[in-house]
Amino acid sequence: MLLSLISVVKKYCLLSTEGEDLQKYFLLLFFLLPFIHADAAQKHVLIVQGTEIRPYREAVEGFKSTCQCTTSELLLSESEGLNIFREIRSSKPDLVFAVGVDALLGLKAIKNVPIVYAMVSNPESLPIAGTNITGVSMNITPERQLALLREAYPELHRIGLLYNPVKSGHFVKRALLASKDMPIKIIAKEIRNPKEVPLKIDSFRDKIDVFWMISDLTVFSPAITEYLFLFSFENKIPVLTFSEKYLAMGAVLSANIDANDIGRQAGEMTAKILSGVRVADVPSIDARKAIVAVNSIAARKLGRNLNKDFFTGGNHH
Repeated sequence: MLLSLISVVKKYCLLSTEGEDLQKYFLLLFFLLPFIHADAAQKHVLIVQGTEIRPYREAVEGFKSTCQCTTSELLLSESEGLNIFREIRSSKPDLVFAVGVDALLGLKAIKNVPIVYAMVSNPESLPIAGTNITGVSMNITPERQLALLREAYPELHRIGLLYNPVKSGHFVKRALLASKDMPIKIIAKEIRNPKEVPLKIDSFRDKIDVFWMISDLTVFSPAITEYLFLFSFENKIPVLTFSEKYLAMGAVLSANIDANDIGRQAGEMTAKILSGVRVADVPSIDARKAIVAVNSIAARKLGRNLNKDFFTGGNHH
């Protein structure tokens, strides 16, 4: 509406040559300035962050750079006793940005305000169904991760992974579907009880070329992670993981998220919704960017048929 008003004023100016008319044009622009600022500031987003950690802060900064909105922030870890529903009713935001799983779960009962989430792993496993909710997961797409594995190990044929179907079943189904178009086989084994994990890891001996450690924290406790990397070393089976921190333990390859870019993705979705697009028409998406890091020393020690150029080229994106 504001742009239409300005175009009318400009047209009026072009049709006028008299100094008095030009003066009227500038007076009109002067009176429109407050409306320009009001229009830019009228869409307000409440950012609800679960806790104060660096990746969440990076996501918030990325969000602010693309959302085309004004923001206020609420940190749940420092707001004990706060009634979040009362806070939303009083601030009346046009949209709520939920950062982290705690923030999202705390907001899931809200149905009358659009919610965009970020920094949530495997959101499909959460009870967050609603036509007012969309967002960006922390998952690097299985297609992207499989492509990285094939680039690193061109002769790769068998990939093993463990997963809790309740937590990461959706991701594994996508991975299995993607692998059908590739000359590889994924051997996926379900874990219902963490006590099963060591035996399931041992069952992969001589049956896989690479182990794929997906983001399923119900499967990989610190103790089990140590067991996995001992198995990897003893059986010369490389490990692809979802976090760079595991490279120091012996993983050869990690596909990490870019928290700032995930925030930017959420901000772009928010801008669409605030411009009038229905939440239902802005589907949830995965992280679009992978920051890939390698442990070339571990890769050489494990002695598989690796692509040496891949492991000597530094970090990949």
